[in-house]
Amino acid sequence: MRQLLGKFPGKTIHIFGVAIGGFWLTGVVLNFFPLEPKQSINRDVQEDISVLYDNN
Repeated sequence: MRQLLGKFPGKTIHIFGVAIGGFWLTGVVLNFFPLEPKQSINRDVQEDISVLYDNN
């Protein structure tokens, strides 16, 4: 076990804890913001585009 944790086992455990906490915090932040736009917003944009091109 001593060889696995290296010369400073407290520092190694701390680095692992910080890495796990960083992954967790990143997941929480990414789940807070939606990654896909809502369908209603997408539909409105498509209608606006079609109106722009229908005025020939």
